[in-house]
Amino acid sequence: MYKNKHLSLEERLIIERELRLSRSFKSISKLIDKDCTTISRKLKIIIKLKILVPMEKLLITAFIEITAK
Repeated sequence: MYKNKHLSLEERLIIERELRLSRSFKSISKLIDKDCTTISRKLKIIIKLKILVPMEKLLITAFIEITAK
């Protein structure tokens, strides 16, 4: 396995497809030749972003409404 800071688009698509098929991090890591912790970390980041982005939109909307009054 080699060290690389970023995942390519192709690797990200493979991870997404394999996760949808309920594959383990270990089996996915073998497919793309990355450590399984890399996959789990990226997934945690994605989950956090999907949760935070809608919350940010709500906070911004609420702030705009409050300041407009």
